[in-house]
Amino acid sequence: SELVTATLSEISKAVYSCNTFDLLFPRIQQILAGIIHSQNFFIALIDEIAENLVFHFEINQNPITPGIVISLNDPQSLTVELIRSGKPLLLDEHELNERYASGKNRLWNAKPKCWMGVPLVIGGRVIGAMVVQEYDKGGIYTNEDIKLFSVIAEQVAIAIQLKNAEEKLHNERLLLRTVIDNIPDLIYCKDNACRKILANSNDLRYLGAKSEKEIFGKTDFDYYPK
Repeated sequence: SELVTATLSEISKAVYSCNTFDLLFPRIQQILAGIIHSQNFFIALIDEIAENLVFHFEINQNPITPGIVISLNDPQSLTVELIRSGKPLLLDEHELNERYASGKNRLWNAKPKCWMGVPLVIGGRVIGAMVVQEYDKGGIYTNEDIKLFSVIAEQVAIAIQLKNAEEKLHNERLLLRTVIDNIPDLIYCKDNACRKILANSNDLRYLGAKSEKEIFGKTDFDYYPK
């Protein structure tokens, strides 16, 4: 119980210390390694526009072919099956062999001896999956492991939601700033003390300032006679 609490705490810290998914997902894998065998691990998220899975992070001794695209309508993909059901999935070597032999599922790389995956869910909506697997020995994951993996997945989903919100806000700010700087009018913002906190490029030229930093905290009286 203490180990789970510590793991969730570390993931929460990682959200604020890692600025991008490229930094966050490897850190999540490192944290998981202390509690679950995760030598072979990946996070796949849904691209709703293209209707396929995007593998945002993978660490694997038998990596999936780079550039591979898995459709959300692929009936033979284990990960798609997991996402469609919205339920955790734990398979041992015997169950995997039966699935591959019957054609229910197909291999994308080497055959694993055990496979465990959990959906990533935000607000009741599945946004992707988190999966671990093992190729050298089977039976290393248990029902207790998948319960633990599911709890961790809840925290990971929250982390993804926060990062997506940050990225969306950043992009909106960037778009707004681009519009502001390219409008020919003078545009600026002031705080309650009439100090400038924003100025577009045309306003800076009008004031004779070389950069926006020069005008931060200054009032009109710093530039014009009273």
